[in-house]
Amino acid sequence: MAIIRSAEIGGRGANYVTQIKGYLDDSRKGDRVWAVGGFIANDFQWQEFEDKWPEIMAKHGVPYFHMREMADPNGVYKKWHPFKEHYDEVAAFFSDMIQLVAHCWLRPIFSVTRIADLERFNSGSGLNLEAYPLAAYGCMLGAAKQYDAPGQVPIVELIYDHVEKVSSKLLTAARYAEADNYHPHISKMVMPIPLNENITFRELLPLQAADLLIWEVQKNHLNVEEWFLLPDKPHEAEQRTLHMDQWSLEKYGTIRPPARKSLQSLADNCAPAIGIFWDHDNLGDAHQLRGGQWT
Repeated sequence: MAIIRSAEIGGRGANYVTQIKGYLDDSRKGDRVWAVGGFIANDFQWQEFEDKWPEIMAKHGVPYFHMREMADPNGVYKKWHPFKEHYDEVAAFFSDMIQLVAHCWLRPIFSVTRIADLERFNSGSGLNLEAYPLAAYGCMLGAAKQYDAPGQVPIVELIYDHVEKVSSKLLTAARYAEADNYHPHISKMVMPIPLNENITFRELLPLQAADLLIWEVQKNHLNVEEWFLLPDKPHEAEQRTLHMDQWSLEKYGTIRPPARKSLQSLADNCAPAIGIFWDHDNLGDAHQLRGGQWT
């Protein structure tokens, strides 16, 4: 079983040695999706990020970044409301954050659970997989793949932001990883860790970058949810990709659905993202590869 410990403040004060750390936030949209994601990097990269992130906040006259609070016209971002009248200022703020993420070469990972698809999969398989632990496990997979180099097996600590009963949820994610006989190294390589309950995103700066990423991923996914709801998609992975390409070409005139500007900027400037969408077909594929074993 992967060990779960409580993360120390600031991302650099842990009382044990680690090679790679990741900081992950979540974004949920009712009973539609539950997304988890953020960035992973080594200690030197995180130190540079933490040194320079406050400079960006100071430059733009805000105390921190929190996507949910951006919509509050009376909150810390009230000077930019209405956004249509301050588009260039807000765009410059986002651009500076993204450029720092790119400069520090933070590696993005994410995992999105489609809740209705998970419920349908559970009903058909007789299992009781859970949405958040599945997304958290998907990030464990992504982290392992980001650092899956021949002859190099680093220890990756993934620190997950607060959600209800997060320790229990991460124990479940760890069990999914331990039972993964298709990727047997995951549970030894990647450690899921709940954030110390006394720490918030305001103090732990990497969580602010994670918030930026996962909000954009979730929002972008919901913008193309129409394809995931189509009843006649192929079941084979390669054919599904071609089907989505054709759907996008007919709907948008491009072979890939257009991404939101901030997400496209992250994709254009940062390290390649590794992500997974847990829809019914991908769950079925994973179930087959694992030989039906999840716990």
